[in-house]
Amino acid sequence: MDVDRSAIAAAASRALGLPEAIEGGSGWLDKYLLQTDPVVLAGIAELIAARLPTDTEVIAGVEVGGIGVAAALALRTGLPWSVARRGSGEIGISRVVGTPVSGRRTVMVKDGVLGGGSLPPFARSLAGLGAVVTHVAVGLSCRPDLEEVLAVRGVASIVALTMEDLRASW
Repeated sequence: MDVDRSAIAAAASRALGLPEAIEGGSGWLDKYLLQTDPVVLAGIAELIAARLPTDTEVIAGVEVGGIGVAAALALRTGLPWSVARRGSGEIGISRVVGTPVSGRRTVMVKDGVLGGGSLPPFARSLAGLGAVVTHVAVGLSCRPDLEEVLAVRGVASIVALTMEDLRASW
């Protein structure tokens, strides 16, 4: 599947009801709308797949939002995947359900992030469960410099779309 980033950004904007949701509405975006549109979900999976390290062994979707993106990415790549379960009342992953990650090169997946501050603790806790976390993949980042910010914190990342991509499609 050959995906045009600007076309996926435009479809994502429509799915989120942009720009009206920001300019005339509450300013709040329901990121789950990205996963209910099969064209957008497949496009996000394709954009991530294009930058996925070739030695990736497992995809781990962080519950709740990362599950749909991880499943779409697994279908696109044929890679096995698992659900990274969050701990109760804490920032981090407490267990993995599905494909084992211990000792395996793993890409952790989230659907969307505002600032990205929770990503390093999630990645560290997943590594604490034995995963060799090589990258964090994000469907939509509201922070345009997320990849650079995470790199400074020692986390390699893949961002499918940014809010700037969506704004460019309005």
